[in-house]
Amino acid sequence: MALISKSQLYEHYTREFQKSRLSESFGGEQLYTEQLLSSARSFDSAQTYDIFLSHSYADKQEVAALYSFIRKIGYTVYVDWIQDPQLSRANITKSTANTLRTRMRNCKSLVYAHSLNAKQSRWVPWELGFMDAEKNRVAILPITEEKNRPDEYKGAEYLGLYPYVTSAKTSNTKKLELWVHDAINVYISMRQWLSGKNPYKR
Repeated sequence: MALISKSQLYEHYTREFQKSRLSESFGGEQLYTEQLLSSARSFDSAQTYDIFLSHSYADKQEVAALYSFIRKIGYTVYVDWIQDPQLSRANITKSTANTLRTRMRNCKSLVYAHSLNAKQSRWVPWELGFMDAEKNRVAILPITEEKNRPDEYKGAEYLGLYPYVTSAKTSNTKKLELWVHDAINVYISMRQWLSGKNPYKR
């Protein structure tokens, strides 16, 4: 099991969008404006999403690829600028905060896409605190720069309070899965974690 890297997301992007005439580079604006936004439905208040993907908008290309990557594994994901493109997170307002509270209540968990940019976000700490109190299902998904992905994440300050997410194929089905870790040898599948179970030692 290993942390998710930018190169892994790039490889996923290449596989998924290589047939598109619009896909010229990983950083291309077309990735999210043309491919994802055209296929994503608007927010459905009757639907429960598996994951509220908390992130910095400065990482939009990586987040778009991560959104596609997680959905490909089989989870439903909410990303504000995909399902709610009318929202403006540039300014902290009561209206935006109320909308995000509603969206988070419709999600089973919050997964924080941790990056250098996300450290500067004004929204992320608030989202983590709200969802921790509301659902007690918060995890950190580090997007690592390393091509050779490390296996373990050591969160600094309050991030160390939460479990972290890796990806790897299951031993029985050989299908790619997300894993939630309390430590390198203390983990559980995302599906089990979403059902209320906690990581255990292997």
